[in-house]
Amino acid sequence: MKRHVHVHFIVSAGGLKLSGKAERFTRYIKRKAKNGRIKKKKVTVLVNKPNWVHWSFFPHKVLRKRYQNLLIEHLKERIQKELRSDAPDPDLMVFSEPSAMKGFFDDLKKEYKN
Repeated sequence: MKRHVHVHFIVSAGGLKLSGKAERFTRYIKRKAKNGRIKKKKVTVLVNKPNWVHWSFFPHKVLRKRYQNLLIEHLKERIQKELRSDAPDPDLMVFSEPSAMKGFFDDLKKEYKN
């Protein structure tokens, strides 16, 4: 088995928005941090009907396109390295023709164009 280094991560697509009282409580906490002399208030946080707030600040489309380009370039480099080796894989000999290599990767980039 060959080494296969990769990363998985989970990015939230949003979150629950609490009631107005919760928002006021958050603002109070921020003011309290700036000015310690503010009297402490007892605030109730309501979550009876929370709303979902979509969050789209993570550039997933940009990262997907970048990953696709890196994968295509890596594949191209590996094929070229294999063709230069002493015993190249017979299945990859079709890429020994420069026009075949260029045509294949041009088509591949067009297919994954977003």
